[in-house]
Amino acid sequence: MKTINRRLLLFGSASALLLALALAGNVGGDQTRCPTWADASTRYLEEQLLAGCNCNELDLLANELLARHGRTFSRPDLKDYFGRQPWYKPDPNNTAGNQGLNPFELWNADLLRRYQLASGCRREAGVGSCPIWPATRIGLLSDQELAPCSCRELELLRQEIYARHGKVFDRPDLRAYFANQFWYVPDGKNPRGERGQNQFEERNISLILAHEQGRRCLAAPPPPGQPCPSWPAPQTRALAAPELDRCSCRELELRRHEISARHGRIFTDPGLFNYFKAQPWYVPDRNNPSGDKGQNVFERENVIVLGEAFRKRGCAEVKPE
Repeated sequence: MKTINRRLLLFGSASALLLALALAGNVGGDQTRCPTWADASTRYLEEQLLAGCNCNELDLLANELLARHGRTFSRPDLKDYFGRQPWYKPDPNNTAGNQGLNPFELWNADLLRRYQLASGCRREAGVGSCPIWPATRIGLLSDQELAPCSCRELELLRQEIYARHGKVFDRPDLRAYFANQFWYVPDGKNPRGERGQNQFEERNISLILAHEQGRRCLAAPPPPGQPCPSWPAPQTRALAAPELDRCSCRELELRRHEISARHGRIFTDPGLFNYFKAQPWYVPDRNNPSGDKGQNVFERENVIVLGEAFRKRGCAEVKPE
């Protein structure tokens, strides 16, 4: 296997240059044949090796990675092709074919998708020059990299970080979108998809959110006369002092504690514990008893803003029933 530094080039600005060279001819060797499933399941491929593939071969190789695990195909051509392979056995318990992939297959399935997109062999709605997985996991994104992204691309890029860790989506559009991704496996034990994120993913979530906020991709603050802002506003944008004037002391205190509660804070105060225990989304986390880990830049700032509003109002500590 090549070094990880070499493979990281796949996701940086060097990727376009490498791809252009690969498409123009063989780069760094005499490789001309298209890799097979045996290659893709036993080693990490690189884009140079895919230069010997035409669009049809890339399509079949990408789908064979899933077919080997029992994917059920709806496309007539794929259904017919794999139906004629002696090894193919559709698995009714793994219709997407995304369970059981080894690390090589997982890596190469994503590489094939990116290569197909970059080479024009594949089209996906809403996918342009915006970074795609696993760029958000292997390094810090830059403002320049996110500049070409549309609001929809930013949202999907941010949500994919959670989805890769099994987030269970409530929004119908996000649930439908990720259900169509071969790698997506909802995890009822990690419904928010926050556990397991590395330092790059956590920081990239904050950066992507900042871009969404700066471009006004997210919902704007409610106009005057609207209720005290509620979740997910404290997670997705900076709360403004004027809108907090509409909050009661009780609302300010609960909004502040809800930020840490959403990250699993374990409350020692009986009133707060009973209040949040009654919320359907609350999952105490013994590995994050203070609820500080995992908060994004907006949540951390809003804890301070809500606390200051609470103190300036002269509110007494609230003890919910």
